Amino acid sequence: MVFRRPVVVLGRYIAEFLAPSVKAIVEVDGGHHARRVSADARRDEALRRAGYRVLRLGAQAVLRAPADAALAVRRALVAG
Repeated sequence: MVFRRPVVVLGRYIAEFLAPSVKAIVEVDGGHHARRVSADARRDEALRRAGYRVLRLGAQAVLRAPADAALAVRRALVAG
């Protein structure tokens, strides 16, 4: 499985990381997403309705423990 970045999805959303073969999107959220909770939820729901799986990870967690972040992505893909 290959992730590409950034990729326009559904003509209006930009996915930070997209694995098109399994329709999986990984978003790494920085602090500004705390002010975008409703907008992010609407975006994620639109992507889910289109068949995408969306996983959000906090940027600080990814920076502190990248191996744990990669494991979380792997687990989400296996479970999904």
